Parts: sequence; C-alpha cells; structure tokens
Amino acid sequence: MNYRWLGALAIAFTACNNVETAIVPLYPVSPTEDLMSGGCLFEPSAAGLLVAPMDLSFMGALYLGFLVENNLTDATTVLETTPREETVNVNAWRPVRFDYTWECDNHSFLVGLPPLVVPAFSVQQPFCYDQTEDTEDFVGTDVVPINGSAVPPQSQGIVLLQAVSGPTAEALAGTFDIARLAESCCAPRPDGSGGCYDNEGNFDVSLSPNGAACTNLDNVLRGQSGDTLSTANGTGVELFRPFARYTDGSGDTYSMRLHGAMEGVTMDGATIFSSDLRQDVLFCLGTGSEMNPCDKRVVGCSY
Repeated sequence: MNYRWLGALAIAFTACNNVETAIVPLYPVSPTEDLMSGGCLFEPSAAGLLVAPMDLSFMGALYLGFLVENNLTDATTVLETTPREETVNVNAWRPVRFDYTWECDNHSFLVGLPPLVVPAFSVQQPFCYDQTEDTEDFVGTDVVPINGSAVPPQSQGIVLLQAVSGPTAEALAGTFDIARLAESCCAPRPDGSGGCYDNEGNFDVSLSPNGAACTNLDNVLRGQSGDTLSTANGTGVELFRPFARYTDGSGDTYSMRLHGAMEGVTMDGATIFSSDLRQDVLFCLGTGSEMNPCDKRVVGCSY
C-alpha cells in the first residue's frame, strides 16, 4: 500500500476542512430587478461589484448580495426514517449573522479630514475605525442578521446582508447635511472675502454674510449635540465643514470599508466563521433625485 500517497490525501482533506479558510466571501454581485415582485435578484453568475456607491439623499439602506464559497468537503449522513431514508449533507453552511466594523482612512489620501463624527450616534466618539490613528474608541460596529440558502460544500451561494441599515443611512445623511450647512455658513466668496474668520484667522460667525445658514447650522448643532456643539466657536463648524465636498455634486465620495466576518452553522450544528469580508462603500449626498445620483455608479436595485 502506498502510505505516502495516503498521507498526501489526508493533508489535502485537512486543508479543505480548515475552518479558517472554509467559508470565503468573494465579492458582491450586481443585482437585477425582479419585475414580478419589484425586489432584487442576486444571481451567483452575475458580474461582481468593485465598489458599492450610496447616495444618502434617497437611498434609505444598502443591500449587498455576497457570493460566498464553501470549501468544506462533502460529508453526508443517512437518516433512517420510516418509510424512507433521507441523506443530509452535514457540511452545507447556512448564514446566520454578520459581525462588522466600519473602517475609515482620513489622513493618507483624504488629507485634512477630521474624524467622521455622526451626531446621531455620538458627538465625541468617531464613527469609524481609523487605522492610521489606531482609533480605539469608536461607535461604528454591530452584529446583524444575514440570510440566504444553505451553501453546499464545494459550491458557491449568495448571502444577503444589509450593509447600511436604515438608521445608519439616516444618521450619515444628517451628518452630511450638517456639513452642507457649515459650508454655506462659513465658505468664503471666490475672491476670498467673507467667511467666518477675520484677517488674523480668528473664528467669528458674526462675520459671515450668510446669517440664515449660520442660524440653521447653530440650531442643528445644538439640537443634535445637546448644546455640546454650536457656532460659538469653530470647533463644531470645522468638525463637519470639510465633508461638504461630498455634497456639492462634483462626484467626490467619502469611502469607508465594511470589515467583518460572517457566522453560520453547518447542518450538524457546528458554528463556522468566514474569512474576513472587506467591502468599500462610497458615500455622498445628492439632490434626492434617483435619476441623477451623486455617484453615477449607484445600482438602482440595492436599496
């Protein structure tokens, strides 16, 4: 008997059942609209999405259908029932939940951006984890349900997840609205005059020629933060104003990365986590028109 061959075979089977690489999220697929139900269809054979743009002015949520590969080996169990026998593939993997964190990068390519603060969640803690600053205290993390048919071993299937929930979409839209107000209040004229700063660089909101916008901004800041933020100084204004570039229709988008792992169970009750899922989501705030989104790559059937 060729024991060397048997040893190689055993190693191969062990590799296929390595739980660290058994379930692999590959990429989200492009959805198509189901003309019968009006919902979305996510087919494993569909083209992949490199990025997932989101116009917060009309998209109340963002759904992604991830193509997931089950690399577990076939393993069947025969259930002796009367009057028939049933074969169950115990290594089929059924998705249950998704544990994720929002990551951001404010200092490598997006020079000059402060941490993204979402007042609906916190006015003190950043929303996303910034690797360049090693943010330890942030609020953009959660565990959410996911669903999809069980993925048989040595096969691929679609797992549907709500990448951006309704409350998160609303909160982010509110943040970008504040940024737009801050820019309206304190942006100088094209010739450099106006704005909220005197000749020595001191902040003074009374200098702004856009008093109505500044009053609205102050009301929103105070209402969102419980008077922690206001236009009394430049802190609250400059915390949000740099993000106005993603609300002006220029096509700029603010990128955050959805990073986490899917959790699922096999048919024999074993819990197996997927390898890391990483997906870039691009945010901007448009005019509210679905016909003219702030990013032309927005996929209609995803919200």
